[in-house]
Amino acid sequence: MTVAVELKDVAARLVELVRRMQAGDEVVLEQEHQPVARLVPYADTAERVAWLQLSSVRLAQAYEAVEPEYALHLIKEAKAI
Repeated sequence: MTVAVELKDVAARLVELVRRMQAGDEVVLEQEHQPVARLVPYADTAERVAWLQLSSVRLAQAYEAVEPEYALHLIKEAKAI
């Protein structure tokens, strides 16, 4: 479920909004009834971890030859810091 909240009301409802996100809801922050940001529940799922690993490999494959700072071993070292 998605809940919309005006920015001016976020501070007063922060605990409630965090609890809703922990329960799986998304929160859309609005300013004058126009969406400006979306907060989603944090989830470090196996799918997300696999996607991050794959994207690191693809980034290295695509740019390593022309931009050495994208070498896979450097990306892995940066993640470890």
